[in-house]
Amino acid sequence: QYFAHSKSGSLKIYCSESPLFSYILKNCSELSEVYYPSFHCLNGHIHSHVYLFLENSGNFGKLNDQEYSREIIRYKDGGIASLDWMKEGETKLQNKDAPIICLVAGVVGGRNSMYISTVMKQAFQYGFRSVMINHRGCSKTPITTPKLYSCDSSDDLTQAIRHIHQNNPGAKLYGMGFSLGANILTNYLGYSGEDCLLSGAVTVCNPFDFYTCDRMMNPYYNYCLGKVMKEKCRENLSALKPSEPQLKKTFEEILKRAKTNKQLDEMLNSKIFGYTSASDYYRKASCVLRLVDIKVPTLFINAMDDPIVPNPVIPFQDIIANPNLMLATHPAGGHLGFLSGIKGKQWVQRPAVGFIRILNQFRNENNNSYLVNQKQLEEKRKQVLS
Repeated sequence: QYFAHSKSGSLKIYCSESPLFSYILKNCSELSEVYYPSFHCLNGHIHSHVYLFLENSGNFGKLNDQEYSREIIRYKDGGIASLDWMKEGETKLQNKDAPIICLVAGVVGGRNSMYISTVMKQAFQYGFRSVMINHRGCSKTPITTPKLYSCDSSDDLTQAIRHIHQNNPGAKLYGMGFSLGANILTNYLGYSGEDCLLSGAVTVCNPFDFYTCDRMMNPYYNYCLGKVMKEKCRENLSALKPSEPQLKKTFEEILKRAKTNKQLDEMLNSKIFGYTSASDYYRKASCVLRLVDIKVPTLFINAMDDPIVPNPVIPFQDIIANPNLMLATHPAGGHLGFLSGIKGKQWVQRPAVGFIRILNQFRNENNNSYLVNQKQLEEKRKQVLS
C-alpha cells in the first residue's frame, strides 16, 4: 500500500443474478478487497517474469517436502498418480469430514509451486483440508505408461477425484485449478455435469481457448513453454519410448527439431492423444466448449495483463450466460503472479479460497437448495443469445 501501483484496485465481477451469487458477493470480503500489485511489476510481462524468478530462486514461504504426506493411486490404464496432502491439515483438523480442496497445477507445477503452498496455507486457516493432484510425471511421480498429460487430462482427474470422494465420503470436495490445470478442471466440470463430485470450483489464469491463445501469444512464450515440456519429456524418455510407433519420428528427432510448444504438440502430443494436428488438439481440448454444461458454482479469476492468456480469449458472454459461473478480473497480475508488496507475496489465494469458504457456508445454511435447474439454465441462455 505504501508503493501505489497504477493498477491497484478490486476485482471486477461478471455474473448473472442469483441468490447464491448475491450471498457470496455480500459475504465474501476477499472478493471486494483492494489488490495492490508489487510496484516493480509494471506490466504483465514483467509481473510474470518476477513471479518465475521468485518461484525458482528460493523458498519464499513454500511448504517443504516434509510438510506433505504422499498417497499413490493407480489409473485404470496402469498409470500412476500421486496425491500430496498437507500434513498440518490432516493432523490438526480433527474433523475427518472437514471439506477438501483438490488442487490441479499448471504445466509443470506441483506441491513445491508457490501458488500451491499459499493456497494450502490459506485453506488450512479457513478449516479446509487440501490435496495436490499431481500430473503424470510431475513432482517426482513415476511414469508407468508411455504418455504424460495433456490439456484435456480430465479422465485422470475424474479418477483421482473419485478416489478422494470414496475415501472421504462425509467431506464436501471443491476444486481449484491453475493455468493448464484450470483448463483440465473446467473440462471435468463440463463433462461430468450433474454427476460432478465437486461442490464448487475456482480457476486461476484459465486459458479457456488454446487455439486463440496460440495465435495471439508472443512467440517468446511459445518457445519457453516448448522448452519446459521438452525437459519433462527428456526426464521420462525411457518410459515414453513405447509410444514411438504412433509417431513419424523417434523421440530424439522430435525433441531436437521442435523449437516451440506448438511444434512439439504438432509432432508429439497431438499424435499420442489421438488428435490429427496441434490445431485440432487445441480446438477440441479447450474448456470454453464445456462452459455451457457446468452445473456447480465456479469462479474464474484472470488478470487482464496476462501475456499467456490475452484479453480476447476470456469468454465473458459464455460465462454470464451460465448462472452457475462467475468471472473476476483484475487489470494486473500477469500469469500466475498476483504479487503484492516489496517482497512479492502472492495475493490471489485470498479471493480464490474466500469464494470456496463462503460457498461452503452457503451450502451448509441452505442445504444445497441453490442448485440451478436445467430449465432456468436454458432460459438464461436464450435471453443472452437473443
